[in-house]
Amino acid sequence: LPDKFDSLTSLTSLTITNTQLSGSVPPTILNNLSNCEIDFNINQLTSIPWNQWTNSKALSNSSLNLSTNKFSGGLSYKIYWPKEIYLTTNAFSGPLPELNTTTGIPTISYLGVGSNKFTGNLPISLTQATYLASIYVSSNYGMSGQIPVEYASMPYLRTLQFYGTSLTCPKDNYQWDNFENYAYTSCPYSYDHHDYIGWYIALYIGGIVLLLIIAALIIFCATRSP
Repeated sequence: LPDKFDSLTSLTSLTITNTQLSGSVPPTILNNLSNCEIDFNINQLTSIPWNQWTNSKALSNSSLNLSTNKFSGGLSYKIYWPKEIYLTTNAFSGPLPELNTTTGIPTISYLGVGSNKFTGNLPISLTQATYLASIYVSSNYGMSGQIPVEYASMPYLRTLQFYGTSLTCPKDNYQWDNFENYAYTSCPYSYDHHDYIGWYIALYIGGIVLLLIIAALIIFCATRSP
């Protein structure tokens, strides 16, 4: 890839997928392309210049898909997150980085980092991402610990998927239980658990009512007999 994108400031979509691209992602891409959807999915890219992505305003309105490449190693500490970032099916390792809030609250809405080698828990600072609606960390087998209950307070979070990890959900916590009522999580029975309880209660009450009706009919018939 060329390393100069200064003259393409009006570009809104850049898609180069499944073409055997290799090397590094040019730092000028996210520093100069604001409101742009960038898709380099299914290539051979190996390096990301996190420390050179300094234009947080451009990043906050961009989408970046680097899934299914050859990236490895840890993510830069307190990187600037794009609005949407897809990093699935690589070999990233180490803990997920803390959220960089030095220029204000990031506008990230989608975080997809499944099928990597990340370890540790979900960072507590990520709960400051007010607009974050979807988090996918599945198939990071080294991730573990109890998810911070603060994730239940995120106003737009509706999907928190962590199959294939050792992460666990808070137990006996009213705030988290309420969160599971409207969000999709990987907690055991998280989606249907409450519905099943409602059905059991309804069936139990319905059974009692049916027995009472049958008993009333038997008594009625007995009193009407000659």
